[in-house]
Amino acid sequence: AGHLACAFVNYMGVADLIDFVADDTPQKQYKFLPGARLPILPSSELVDKNIALSLLCLSISNEEKVIARNQEFEKQGGVFRSIFRESSRSIFD
Repeated sequence: AGHLACAFVNYMGVADLIDFVADDTPQKQYKFLPGARLPILPSSELVDKNIALSLLCLSISNEEKVIARNQEFEKQGGVFRSIFRESSRSIFD
């Protein structure tokens, strides 16, 4: 639920397509993303809510760290894609 996610969701106007924002920072959880007012939940909810697609809205250098912490999501068939063209997981490919 960092500034990149906030900017992407609000500038692109896609809040109605998103169930929630995942963030494992305890201080951010159970609050709301500014502007879009999407709930911020722990990443474990990706599995619990059977989410199919998670958009990565963070620095490309941190993508693999987040993915490594959420292997169960991918094991259940979930897919991580990045909002950045330069990422190997880019949504634009």
